[in-house]
Amino acid sequence: MRQDQLDGIVTFIIVAEERGFSAAAVRLGVSPSAVSQTIRNLEARVGLALFNRNTRGVSLTEAGATYFDRVLPAVRELMLASDELGAALDRPAGLLRISVSRSAYMIVLQPMLRRFLDRYPDITLDVSIESTLVDIVGGRYDAGIRFGDKVERD
Repeated sequence: MRQDQLDGIVTFIIVAEERGFSAAAVRLGVSPSAVSQTIRNLEARVGLALFNRNTRGVSLTEAGATYFDRVLPAVRELMLASDELGAALDRPAGLLRISVSRSAYMIVLQPMLRRFLDRYPDITLDVSIESTLVDIVGGRYDAGIRFGDKVERD
């Protein structure tokens, strides 16, 4: 799928909800002519008129109503996914993978582990204790703790 296939879908939904280009433009924070051009481009891409236009406003064509019913749930899901990512900024969550040497675990990690897990209960910690050097990036670790010359030069 080409990215430009998604261009104009949010504008289309807002015009349909507002039943007008001017009201949609206000909601989107753009000019009515920009909204009109976006809809024209979308209609050209799909090859069908999506709106009936008259001096009092716009209404969905049959094809437009079908399109609206199909794209609205998908756009809502995309918005929900973005909202959920935004919520993750408020509170750290997810899997945190750390590679440590045995001495680093005993000296650095173990003393603060309980406080860390109590403070961030939505984080799942995966600690790998290894005496050999590990490729942090290749092993898909988030961090590694080693002492002295036990760190890869690159």
